[in-house]
Amino acid sequence: MRHKDHDGELQRQFAFLKEFQRAHGRPLRVLHIGNIANNAYNNALIQRRFGIEADVICYNYYHVMGCPEWEAASFDGKVDNMFPDWWATGLGGWRRPDWFVQGSVLECLSYLRAKNVGDSGAAAFFWTLLQARYWEILDGVASAEGRVRPPMPEHLADTISIAHEFLDFQLSKSSRISQPLDQPAIVPPGTTVEAALSPSAPASSKATPHDPQTEQSRSLANPEGPGRFISIYRSFLTKYVFVHLQREAESGSVAGSSLPVAIWRSQRRSRGLPRFGFEFPADVFTMPNLDAATQAASDSNGRPRRFISIYRSLLTKYVFAHLRREAETGVVAGSSMAVAIWRSQRRSRGLPRFGFEFPADVFTIPGRVAVTPAACESAAADVVPSDVVSSDVGSSSIPVVTHPDIADRPEFRYFEKYGKGEDRRASQRAVLLGDLLRQFADYPAQALVSVDAFASAIANEFADVLEQYDVIQGYSIDGFIPFINGFKNYACYEHGTLREMPFEKSYNGILCSAAYKNAAFSFVTNSDVLPSVKRLELKRERTVYLPHAFDDEKISNFWAEHRVLKRDSNVTTFFSPTRHHWHAAPVSMQKGNDLFLRAAAQVAQTDRDFRIILVEWGVDVHRSKELIQELRIEDMVSWIPSLNKAELRQLYCSSEVVVDQFRIPAMGGVTFEAMALGRRVITNLDETQSAEFFGAAPPCLVADSIESCAARISEILADPRDDDGRGDAARRWFEKCHSAQRVVALQLAAYREICAA
Repeated sequence: MRHKDHDGELQRQFAFLKEFQRAHGRPLRVLHIGNIANNAYNNALIQRRFGIEADVICYNYYHVMGCPEWEAASFDGKVDNMFPDWWATGLGGWRRPDWFVQGSVLECLSYLRAKNVGDSGAAAFFWTLLQARYWEILDGVASAEGRVRPPMPEHLADTISIAHEFLDFQLSKSSRISQPLDQPAIVPPGTTVEAALSPSAPASSKATPHDPQTEQSRSLANPEGPGRFISIYRSFLTKYVFVHLQREAESGSVAGSSLPVAIWRSQRRSRGLPRFGFEFPADVFTMPNLDAATQAASDSNGRPRRFISIYRSLLTKYVFAHLRREAETGVVAGSSMAVAIWRSQRRSRGLPRFGFEFPADVFTIPGRVAVTPAACESAAADVVPSDVVSSDVGSSSIPVVTHPDIADRPEFRYFEKYGKGEDRRASQRAVLLGDLLRQFADYPAQALVSVDAFASAIANEFADVLEQYDVIQGYSIDGFIPFINGFKNYACYEHGTLREMPFEKSYNGILCSAAYKNAAFSFVTNSDVLPSVKRLELKRERTVYLPHAFDDEKISNFWAEHRVLKRDSNVTTFFSPTRHHWHAAPVSMQKGNDLFLRAAAQVAQTDRDFRIILVEWGVDVHRSKELIQELRIEDMVSWIPSLNKAELRQLYCSSEVVVDQFRIPAMGGVTFEAMALGRRVITNLDETQSAEFFGAAPPCLVADSIESCAARISEILADPRDDDGRGDAARRWFEKCHSAQRVVALQLAAYREICAA
């Protein structure tokens, strides 16, 4: 679908919206799934401006750049990148729109069900519940870091309490259900992880119930209780996760196959993060034994400790609680990806699908008040510190609701009506999943198990909600969700996804290739992935070359207010907001920051009348700082923390040039936003490919090596005021080739065909 830069063509696509509304008595409805770098939020925002009823579901993802606050609000203060606390941040009166929902899968879907049928009371309840759940997550993060947050607001606490009461009510109703068929077994002390997972595990043994208070202490102190499980799990992490990540970080290659590593990598990749490790040096992964693991957890500014503490807290809250309830009642009380992964691992080994090889009562994790120091000291390997055990996990006996009128609560009816949708896609999903697993039969077994788990425990929950939309648009690999549920009316939105992922023999590789190959349309937003499009054999007529979705109205207003540049005539400013990732694998994530720094040092030998501003984020920040010292240009470089969008745009406008990246020959978010503000940009770019993609090559200052980058720096220093008008040319190009109107029109052309089919 080649670019037709004619007003008539654009208007023809927008006429489709009016035709659709007349025919259906409502606007076109589009659901956007996933929100890495706010791509879905920005897209839905501009689509709504042109009359599309667009909703966004951002499930199980809270990164600051996946939150609309980062994009749209003017907030004060520094926020945590992974778990931003918006309550502790002034947003200048901005409020999140009701068409953007973020949180756990089930509660996001419950909200959309209520919203889509116009039940405002239920929608308001689930919206508040999502806020309360996130408040709990932030409390867990703060606890792991030794901080104390303010008490939860009363309306949030009340909503959480109602959710707990409903679960207890459901459990009380199901308490008369016959005992589960699968009987858990006991793991003897000293059993290895491999033996515990073996099909030849010892036969089960049912424990006799004890007094609740005694049981609470016993369950933690018992070497066969959850204390032992967490000790084993930590040993498992040490042996199969940290060691692989360390080797990969050091060598750049995978030293072995590991399902935990694969899961961790896929979670990070799906969020646009580097596929290995954390944002700190690789040596923190060296954990040769439990004692060393405990010691390492205190190093590197506490970051590994933070991860381990949060993960242990999540195990306690989302694994033990679900498995205990399921073991006691025989029914699943809720959905949990962690439980699904554990169950799929067990099923692949021929073990019962629920529980562990422990009696059901060992899943009784006492509340914070009940945990005594002695109990914690008795647990193996410092197992569950009281500061990370959530008080809502439960006690040794579940409170049973006996009030006859409690079932009449309106909130309970909300849960019963919207908490779980009717799954009319189970048969299609089973057939598609079976075909898919056979198609990729030569892939690692762990990848197939993970695909099965995702399809059966996450994607299946979407089935009824997807039926409520005319078009479904999955970002990155989330197009797999409509695909595996048998929907044809879906499109995939690529934002770097196709560079390597679809060709990996991995869980992500399966989801990615299946989603894009079966999509009605694929929206490709990076010109450098066109070779991958051909390699995947995506049909040209079903591939749309789409500029990144962008709110040009807001940035045009910003440009009108800030375009007058006030500068020191003696100093030229180069601003590089790009993530520092130039040494660590994978190559596809690298930005080439070192090339620019080496080029700057080369130019500085003859001309030091310029300054460099860098943003302190990315896996290689420490390496960049070391390189700057080595090059002896530290007096020319200043570092700043991550900025919100308003601050970022102000710095664009007050700098002579913006520096992006030098590895991928394509235009990313930094480049097109800086060009929209009339800034000159130094970046890597394939001009021929970009001309094919956009209809005209963007007028960037192209560089892909130390030499070419140094030449561009010198070119800027020779024309600091931009007398050549490169900045104005950049803005004109943006208005012609990258406008919101064009982005929406290109998508509408695809939507029109999807709806016609």
